[in-house]
Amino acid sequence: MIVSERGMMISGATGRWSTTTSGPCLTGSDRHRAEPLFSAETIPMRTATCIALLCAPLVALPQFLDPGFGENGVVHLDVDGSFEQFFEVVAQADGGIVAVGHANVDSDLKGLIARYTSQGELDTEFMGTGYHVFDVGGADTELTGVALFPDGRIVCSGSVGSGSSRRPAAFLFSPNGQPDPDFGSAGASVFPGTTSGFGEDVAVTVDGKVVVVGGLGGNIFAARYWDTGLLDETFNGDGWMDLDLGGSERAYSVGAQGDAMVVACYGDPAGGPVGTVWAKRITEDGEWDATFGDEGSVMHGVTQGGKAFDVFTRGDGAILLSGLATTMGMYSEAVNFMLDADGHGDGAIVTETAPDEEGRPTKAYAGWLMNDGRAIVAATEGEDVLLIGLSASGALDPGFGDQGLMRAPGLALEDGSNEDAAGLWVEPNGRALYCGRSRDGGDAFVAAFMTGATGLVEGPVDHLKLHPNPATDQMVLPWSEAGAWRVHDALGRAVLQGVQPVSGPLILSVADLPPGTYRFVQHGASRSAGASFVVQR
Repeated sequence: MIVSERGMMISGATGRWSTTTSGPCLTGSDRHRAEPLFSAETIPMRTATCIALLCAPLVALPQFLDPGFGENGVVHLDVDGSFEQFFEVVAQADGGIVAVGHANVDSDLKGLIARYTSQGELDTEFMGTGYHVFDVGGADTELTGVALFPDGRIVCSGSVGSGSSRRPAAFLFSPNGQPDPDFGSAGASVFPGTTSGFGEDVAVTVDGKVVVVGGLGGNIFAARYWDTGLLDETFNGDGWMDLDLGGSERAYSVGAQGDAMVVACYGDPAGGPVGTVWAKRITEDGEWDATFGDEGSVMHGVTQGGKAFDVFTRGDGAILLSGLATTMGMYSEAVNFMLDADGHGDGAIVTETAPDEEGRPTKAYAGWLMNDGRAIVAATEGEDVLLIGLSASGALDPGFGDQGLMRAPGLALEDGSNEDAAGLWVEPNGRALYCGRSRDGGDAFVAAFMTGATGLVEGPVDHLKLHPNPATDQMVLPWSEAGAWRVHDALGRAVLQGVQPVSGPLILSVADLPPGTYRFVQHGASRSAGASFVVQR
């Protein structure tokens, strides 16, 4: 049971969201103590609930976006007033958030890479402005996928050129956004040859090689590079491979599985089994693995059975595929596959929500498989941004958001001609980062969701001022009304609680809280008030 900022109770089992990270966390019957000024005593959760209920309740909708990130949980990037798109997002070890895509600048397509702080501010230590817009040799350039080396270097997939001259490419940047001069030519390695193609996604192998997948000449394409940008000729003899299934195919995503790679793709086998190929596996030597799935493929067993836009491979090899089913050539619903390391599972998991007023379906773009078997999926409902929570069985997780769904009111995704139009990253504290292009204004955006059982409650509360913010060990509230208070983490969990016995200053110890974004909420006799703050070390 979590109590809202205005005393409204929100049902949800907070105990199921226990964490192994350091720092206090309320799980089950555990009680952790804070040390406010004047020796204020901490109180059991049920007592805090009773005190909170003395305040007048406010009927409000759950707010799942992190109020401590950007503006109401969302950041937008507008480079020149035209359009921008983020395709993928990743969190660095220091909490920085890197998003990649493209921007239209003076009618030319440019590569776009940006870094935000964990609070959603552009990080000016990254290329001086927080973002970098560039091209390769004056040609159209875009970034479509991103991954990190253990030393923090940023590697991206993408393409250079347009039309018949478009080529797959890999890019390497320093942790602060500088193109790596030792990778390819000034940080870019463009695939050679004259066949048109593109890069869609990138992964780093356990031995530090770079794998880019996409399309080449209408076939599924994969290439492996050394970290110098040269093709690794131990991979299939010349560093790259393709696959022609007899139709028009492409790879959308790649996930490392030790030295092997699992590829999420689309392909209709000519003269083969009924259905659509959704995934295949590439061996370390650059061969298609015939032992994967059903005779080498994971199939969606429906004619024109949709497309897999994303593959997530967990540390133990387990696989999550996310994409769309089609009926009569039209997108119909979100589909996910939860598979073991060898591509076997119980079949497709179809997630349908009520169609919007225009009858548009739910689409899945990217997924994240948790260690306990649950999954989070970045999706849209019509065009509205949506997170789907799945239990280990594949059913909607009733403990996630509102009966398995988290919506972002007023935030719509523009997919346009970009089928795999959204990216997802889940931080260690459980906060989910969703990126794409906003339908309203055409700007690139990153949204931060608190993926706890309920989230905080949106409503008109008085705002407090905590100093310093960000904080390291303690914070001061210059004046505090007597009453109960709590600190919630980015998941909406209560991690600290106490009672201010008399009105006056309050010193809040945050020394035991891990770095991250938090919300302080106080319920006094005459008002409820709150403030977001950041712990940073």
